[in-house]
Amino acid sequence: MGCILAVLFLLLVPVGGPITNRWAACAWNLLHLPGFFLLTRSLLVLLGGISDPVRRIIYSGALAILAAAGSELLQLRVGRSGNFHDFALDGFGIVIGILWPGQSIRPDAWHRFRRAICGLLLLSGVAFAFAPALLLERSERRWSEKLPVIGDFQDEDCLRLWKAQGRAEARVAEGRVGLRVLVRPGVFGGVNYLPGEQDWLPYSELTLTVSNPGPPLHLGVRIDDHLSAKDRVWLSSEAIIEEGDSVIVIPLPATPPGAGGREIDLSRTARLILFLGEVENPVEFLIVSAVLR
Repeated sequence: MGCILAVLFLLLVPVGGPITNRWAACAWNLLHLPGFFLLTRSLLVLLGGISDPVRRIIYSGALAILAAAGSELLQLRVGRSGNFHDFALDGFGIVIGILWPGQSIRPDAWHRFRRAICGLLLLSGVAFAFAPALLLERSERRWSEKLPVIGDFQDEDCLRLWKAQGRAEARVAEGRVGLRVLVRPGVFGGVNYLPGEQDWLPYSELTLTVSNPGPPLHLGVRIDDHLSAKDRVWLSSEAIIEEGDSVIVIPLPATPPGAGGREIDLSRTARLILFLGEVENPVEFLIVSAVLR
C-alpha cells in the first residue's frame, strides 16, 4: 500500500516549473514505466487473497489502468500535464508488471518466451519515451532548412513545432490551408512556435497572415531567444486584427533593444508566441502563414 501511495503522490503533486530540456523531460516521463510497474506488482500482492490467479491479474490490471487514466485527468487540475503519451508509458509498466514473475516462481520456470516479451516491452517503452525528443529534433533540423518560411502548415514537421498554449487548442484548418486556433474563455491562450534555435539575424521583418472570422481581436506577439525563459527578456508587439485576412509586419532590427540590460539574440531565436489576453467568450483565428523577410 505504501508503494501505491508513493507512486500516486509523485504523479499528482506539482514538482516545480516545466522542464525545458527535451531530453530531460523525456527521461522524467520515462519514470511512468517503472512507477506503474511497481504499482501493478503492489496490486498483485495486495490482492493476493484471490485464489484464482487469472482473476487476480485481471483485477490488478484493471485497477492499474484506472489509476493511469485517472491520474492523467487529475494532473490537468493540479498544475501538471496529462496526455496520451504518458498514459501509454503507464501501459508499458502495467503489462511488464503483469508478466514479471512473482517471488514464488523459480527462475527456471520463467520461460525464455516470457523473458523475451518483457525485454522487448522494456526496450519499446524506453524508445517510446524518447521518441518525442527525436521527432522534434528532426523537425527542427528539417524546418530550419526551409527558412525564411517558418509556417505554411502543410508539412508534418512544421505542425509538430506549433503547439497550443494556455486555454487554447490548435489544429489544421478544414477547407483552407492554415492553423486554426480556438481560445476558450479565460485569462490567456494562444499558440507557440518552438523551432529550437533558429538564426533570424539575416532578416529584417516577420510577416504573419492571420484570418479572423469574427469581431476585431487584440493579438499579442512575442519573440524569445535562448535566454528568455530564464531572464524574461523578449521582443513584444501587438496588433488589432479586424474581420477577414490581415497581414502583420513585425520589424526585426539586427540589435533590438532589450530590457534587463541585454539585447535579444536573434541568431538564437527559440520561440514565437501569438496569444490573446483575457477573453470572455470563445475566440477563433486562423494563422495562414508566417514568413521572415
